[in-house]
Amino acid sequence: MVKQERAGRTRQAVLLAAARTFADAGYESASLVDISRCAGVSKGALYFHFVSKQALAEGVRAAARRVIATAVLRARRSDGPAVQALLDLAHELARLLREDIVVRAGVLLSQGTQSGKEPPGPGAPEGCGPWRDWTVMVRRQLVLAEASGELRPGAGPQESAELLTAVAAGLVLLSWADAAVLRPEAVAAVLASALPALVPAGRTGEYRTEGSGAVFPRADGPAPVAGGCAGPGPERAAHPAPERAAVPGPAWVFDLGRGFVPAPARVPAPVYEPGFEPGSEPGFEPGFETCSAASG
Repeated sequence: MVKQERAGRTRQAVLLAAARTFADAGYESASLVDISRCAGVSKGALYFHFVSKQALAEGVRAAARRVIATAVLRARRSDGPAVQALLDLAHELARLLREDIVVRAGVLLSQGTQSGKEPPGPGAPEGCGPWRDWTVMVRRQLVLAEASGELRPGAGPQESAELLTAVAAGLVLLSWADAAVLRPEAVAAVLASALPALVPAGRTGEYRTEGSGAVFPRADGPAPVAGGCAGPGPERAAHPAPERAAVPGPAWVFDLGRGFVPAPARVPAPVYEPGFEPGSEPGFEPGFETCSAASG
């Protein structure tokens, strides 16, 4: 058991180090030597868990998708208006991009964009990118909004989803050069501009573009993504982020080696507290877990 726990911590440290290195240097420039040094492990230990740099990149992307999928499921479980849940989700995704180096690196790798550096060349991880999945996710939420009469006449779920995804893609692209575009107030301003395209003019006041706090804890201010390779390696946390206030429900910690596990009693409520594991419920539609052309 001790050996398994040590192996899990090593794998977790390697994935986190890979995320930091990919985010800092880009996929092309990152080397396994840099990643092993950042993780504080030998190259042999790295190869025990990941056979190549591409396998590491795929591991980072998969970890990011799982975290994002959890946020999506929490939004879909909201009892409030569907459009408000979508606005809240936009703030949560922006927070993840600001604070969580694994999510930021995973999205960056999926886009094939290295923080303004060169795009990945031959041998880089290939994929359809996050935006088709994001469109599917947004469309599903807007279908719920349409069914409840929240959408304005003529605002179809598919067209509106494509618009919102284009806005999100633009913000993410800009954030590689200036992370300030992901600050809560900046995201709220963008959502306020987009809201009239979704709901009837007389109903825009019903929604809080700054986030309602009903689904996710409200962000009080920006927190930069942790970068660099400070720390002793395997003992570092999987997703560095400031402590947040507790929210109702069971507290869970996302461990890169084991998935979602109960949080130790001594640890304050963590950033990720879904109370369930993505994919465990009947009828779960992956969205971010796989690149799907499903239209929901």
